[in-house]
Amino acid sequence: MSISQHSEQLLLSEIQVLLAEKRTYYSLLRTGLGIGSIPFTVIIFLVATSQYHGIFNYAWLAGIILFALLIISIEGIKITYDSRKKISRLDKMIKTIEKENKRIAEIIV
Repeated sequence: MSISQHSEQLLLSEIQVLLAEKRTYYSLLRTGLGIGSIPFTVIIFLVATSQYHGIFNYAWLAGIILFALLIISIEGIKITYDSRKKISRLDKMIKTIEKENKRIAEIIV
């Protein structure tokens, strides 16, 4: 095996690791979007069923619930933002590897 083939195999292995990380961060992105949408679902449910309970009659209880939903929503947004930032960084790393080796650039679609 020549040095260039060994180098290409190493670069392909690096790209495989980067793509595996990228899949992981896409999964985290989906999770963040799911967590971020939970508060809207809960609020819609509470408003739709407000005739059956008096949750909005007690301002302190409604305040606590809305505050908790706000915290959950912020966490979902934070997870989404962090994972999107890491995906962008991984894309840049893959592009750098492609620029270094034309053969690798031909392999990657």
